[in-house]
Amino acid sequence: MKTTPLLLLLLTTVITGHSFGPCYADTEGALLPETRFMARPPWKELYFQGGKGFTRIAASVRLRSSRGFCPCDLTCTLKGLMPCPLEEANTKVLSVDTAVSTLIPPQEEYIQHVWFNKKNGKAYQRIRWKKGAHAWIKAYKWEERGVRRLKLQPRGPHEINLAPGKWTRKKSSFFPYAQDAESCHVISEPAVLLYLLSIIDTRQVRFPLELCVFGKKQLHRVTIRLMRLKPLKISFESYGLQGEHRVEKTIRPMVFFITTLPEEKKKREPFSLLGLREDIYIFIDPETRLPVRIMGKTKRAGDMVLALTGAWIR
Repeated sequence: MKTTPLLLLLLTTVITGHSFGPCYADTEGALLPETRFMARPPWKELYFQGGKGFTRIAASVRLRSSRGFCPCDLTCTLKGLMPCPLEEANTKVLSVDTAVSTLIPPQEEYIQHVWFNKKNGKAYQRIRWKKGAHAWIKAYKWEERGVRRLKLQPRGPHEINLAPGKWTRKKSSFFPYAQDAESCHVISEPAVLLYLLSIIDTRQVRFPLELCVFGKKQLHRVTIRLMRLKPLKISFESYGLQGEHRVEKTIRPMVFFITTLPEEKKKREPFSLLGLREDIYIFIDPETRLPVRIMGKTKRAGDMVLALTGAWIR
């Protein structure tokens, strides 16, 4: 594996005498039906920001009920592909807003909604919406043998300012899973990893852990390793029923290192999460189980860190 500044940071942690490593290092695990999770994550919403050079990323993650929820006026447009709203038992929706700005406009803004099973992270359906110039909406439905997608776009300048439900340019696609996908007990979605890693019982799960997730056009097999790093200072705004206050403290985070298998890296689509791609590190406060850092690469700026700036706490 190529050594990057992010990896060097982790290696420096080892050299300075703070040990880390995967739990149950001799045994590989998988996300099985019996994988143990805590009842629910401690957060309702998370806000992240990061930047390097002229590139800035701002992202918000919101966990919501699926009851009655259907974004934009798409109910009729998506009829026959995916139910909206989806109100099956144990279903939650994870909504992610990501804005990427660079020195050269325009800013890229994406809104995403993922319906998934809160018990095991299994994805059911997803909507991705690129706003602004060259807007589109892509609706995905997870099926037994692959993922079906409907892409909506304005047909010419006269439709640009219309509601998405009135766009008339449509294209249907089907992305089959790889032949070895039968071994995937659950097929999830990248953003849902933030939810799963907030509630997974690390004392009962064997690491490294393998998980199947569907990205934009293909299935990814990711390996998740658990690490411990030297103390880290964090600072963010906390919101909740008790009001708003500033959190400033030092933690020794659990770090989940997410990487795809070597053969996956040869495929055309990199694994990505919140504008970051390829090898990704998610830092979790072991006491509160809040994700406080996300590290990865960007297409234009290279290595980048997204820091938690705010959180709505239950």
